[in-house]
Amino acid sequence: FFAAFVHDDFKINRNLTLNLGLRWEYETGVYDAEDRFSRALDLTSPIPEFQSKAPAIPADIAALRGQPYSWTGAWNFTGGGNPRSSFDFPKKVLMPRVGLAYRLGDRMSIRAGYARYVIPAVFATDTLGSGSYPGFNAITTVAPVLQGVPQARLSDPFPASNPLIPPVGRTLGRYTNLGQASAWQQQDFSPGVNDRFNLSLQRQMPGLIHLDLTYFFNFGRNLPYNRQFNLVDPNIVYTQKAALDQTVPNPFFQILPADKFPGQLRNQARVTRRSLLSTYPQYGALTQNNTSGFKNRYHAIQMKAQRNFNNGLFFLVAYNFNREQNSYFFNDITEFAQQIEWLDQSFPRHRVSAAGSYELPFGKGRKWLAGTHAVTNAVLGGWAASWLLFYNSGNYLRFPAQVTPNGTPAAIRERGRWFDTTGFDRQPAFTPRTNPWQYNDLAGPRNWNFDATLSKFFQLNDRFKLELRMEAYNLTNSFVPNDPATNFTAATFGRTTNQINRGREFQYTARIHF
Repeated sequence: FFAAFVHDDFKINRNLTLNLGLRWEYETGVYDAEDRFSRALDLTSPIPEFQSKAPAIPADIAALRGQPYSWTGAWNFTGGGNPRSSFDFPKKVLMPRVGLAYRLGDRMSIRAGYARYVIPAVFATDTLGSGSYPGFNAITTVAPVLQGVPQARLSDPFPASNPLIPPVGRTLGRYTNLGQASAWQQQDFSPGVNDRFNLSLQRQMPGLIHLDLTYFFNFGRNLPYNRQFNLVDPNIVYTQKAALDQTVPNPFFQILPADKFPGQLRNQARVTRRSLLSTYPQYGALTQNNTSGFKNRYHAIQMKAQRNFNNGLFFLVAYNFNREQNSYFFNDITEFAQQIEWLDQSFPRHRVSAAGSYELPFGKGRKWLAGTHAVTNAVLGGWAASWLLFYNSGNYLRFPAQVTPNGTPAAIRERGRWFDTTGFDRQPAFTPRTNPWQYNDLAGPRNWNFDATLSKFFQLNDRFKLELRMEAYNLTNSFVPNDPATNFTAATFGRTTNQINRGREFQYTARIHF
């Protein structure tokens, strides 16, 4: 990791101050000293053996697909003429910062700011925890269920049709993973960028209370998602329906030697018609991790009142109203076409947080009973309380594609019937999603919690003092139910069945300070 920045304040005049900064970062891609990492699957490189003799796909399936097959795919490792890192990171990552503060009067000011933040690749790619080592691991996936019938048994989990595949290192070269699922990192990694803007009006009120009203906006781009490259056109699935689950002889069965077609597909005698309609039927699922392209929009109005600690009292109360949208695929049709749409985020729109502390004004050194007897002071003096409260308005409920409500579901907000479950119909099988992911008038249970602490110090002598502390979590012992079930086929549809918070807990401690 390399980084450099410059940052400074510039006082333009008595009322205006500018804050300017620029940060540069560069992060190399992760590499392995023994070059065991993979680069990617090159889906533009033809498979030599399939160019001279293409697999014999049944004519009716090929006609149904309606376009030529791509008999391509070559696995690339790091090193050996390829870059040594598992992905490439851009070298010109610049993050400007601009801010201003303008004094409107002795007790009021306005502030504005802009800053760019870049998501480090090590956070986005998780390369330290899940680096891809095809050919160097000893993992063989059990054969999948075929037409509802398991292809493996506990007594023989890896039958001859799906034998254990020993680690082969780099020896298979371009043929690595041919005939099975594969995943890799986007090679020209483009880190996620968040451009953030804020505009604040601040006012000093009587009683040492500070008010702050802020508008905050975040524009995110290049946010990563996992792109699927080996999908079946959903329009064919919705037309042909269950017929695509029928099996046919596998055109890849023993088609090449194991060193050129090492995947499980080579040993399956039969496959489904659906699998032969995929973009690259010679492979399983193909996933390019951390593909850049998603976006985010976050707007928030934030209000805060804070009293700095004085005369034994401190408090902070904050409210946040937000609206967030992320780009995503509305259904499998748009995912196949790579048509990204804006979808509302399901997080709560309203959030309240409050915290504070108060030194009770009794006993030695306090406002009242300062000269009281030592016994009275030991009982009543020196106590302090603190508290923490949070509240949110509940997550918006999301429904699966198979559920179609008649209009907007009516909210009832009872644990046994959170919304009107009578206004829903089940979509027929093989029907694309048309219903919204969520509804603005239908959210789950509100979530709130109140914690408090009561503490006191006893001065034992000049060197030692004893602290007694009593802490209460969920002091009100409030019950917060979980979100109701939104699966139309579940017996608990529309009901909350569990508790997401903990019951009231007390904790008592005694500490010696010296």
